[in-house]
Amino acid sequence: MLIDRDTGIVWETLSSSPSSSGDSQHSEATNNRLRPLYQTIIGIEIHAQLSVPTKLFSTAPTRQNHSNTFERNDAVSANVFVHSYDMAYPGTLPSLSMSAVKASVISATALNCQIHETSRFERKHYFYPDLPNGYQITQQRWPLASNGFVDFRPWSNNQRQMKKGKQNTNLR
Repeated sequence: MLIDRDTGIVWETLSSSPSSSGDSQHSEATNNRLRPLYQTIIGIEIHAQLSVPTKLFSTAPTRQNHSNTFERNDAVSANVFVHSYDMAYPGTLPSLSMSAVKASVISATALNCQIHETSRFERKHYFYPDLPNGYQITQQRWPLASNGFVDFRPWSNNQRQMKKGKQNTNLR
């Protein structure tokens, strides 16, 4: 087995039967082939809080974007900014925050995502004590965007020192 550290692919060596003519060592080397056994893929799920004025499905203000009633955000107690939909009053319907949708599209673009023309919300029903509606709204099958990536480049201390040196030389 061989491991390619750059791609994360683990290769398995396959050997075929040695040919009847020729040197056995030479035929063994030429008959060995590599087949990918598996590839390591690491997925990361990130939960981010957008800086928008209202909640996603409610007209209630968010904690960080409330009117200047309080001096500090830390002084705001829990469950202060709640509207009837948040409390699951019967007959209340969600109202989608357009500022949240715009901020999501901007974030998806920054993450190199494919933005879909059609996006839908669905209900995922289950019981949880702090879920008064009995369901969670999801975009599991029709998301706003998908297949994004962030390109990370390796960085070593040697590169950092070289870059610092170049900056110092340019400043002189």
